[in-house]
Amino acid sequence: MSLFRPIPSTGKLPTVCVFDLDHTLIGGDTTVDWTSYLVKHELVTDPRYRVFEKMMEERYDAGTLNISEYLSGVIPFFNYLTRQELAEHATRFIEEFIAPTVYPEGLAYIEEARRLGMDVMIISASNAFLVRPIGQTLFGIEKSIGVELAWKDDHLTSEFVGEPPFQAGKITALQKELAPLNNTLDEAVFFTDSRNDIPLALAAGDCYCVNPDPVLRQLAQDEAWPILHWTVPAQ
Repeated sequence: MSLFRPIPSTGKLPTVCVFDLDHTLIGGDTTVDWTSYLVKHELVTDPRYRVFEKMMEERYDAGTLNISEYLSGVIPFFNYLTRQELAEHATRFIEEFIAPTVYPEGLAYIEEARRLGMDVMIISASNAFLVRPIGQTLFGIEKSIGVELAWKDDHLTSEFVGEPPFQAGKITALQKELAPLNNTLDEAVFFTDSRNDIPLALAAGDCYCVNPDPVLRQLAQDEAWPILHWTVPAQ
């Protein structure tokens, strides 16, 4: 028996399987953990960094985050690092902070999606320079969509490249990726934990809610979406 149910509106299995990343495929939050990594290794020592990050985290949880304001506030703390240095730190960060938080149940769904011939993707509002290697290294997923930021003189800036995949922006970003595959949103199943992803959850053919926050849980009950309870194995 498949882990996937047929899409309610079509009666057919999805052809595309799309995962949010933070608190969906992993038990932690890439952006929050990146802050902890930078502080732990004294790559950022200014105490204002943690204060600002915490304030933005609270706004994200409340569904009121302005992502442009957030990135303009945090990127300057660590954009003294070059592109190569960021890539090296991203590798170390994934090993230290992200790999231990992977949900085995997510890996099982990815394996089943591939067995069924689905295209598998990650879409996240975390920065692409972290999301992309996480997808490749930990999940073998080549198509991982994150917030793309511009580079200037080999250093990261706070300027977006295209529309950030955050809240309703995830719909636009996913449609752009699906078009060359001749797929549409109503053929996709979306996995998420957060109220911030409700626009895409409603636009997709189906949604599976992983340890959902209270707002998403209520909507999942109203929409009869599957509610999944995933756990990180004890280390």
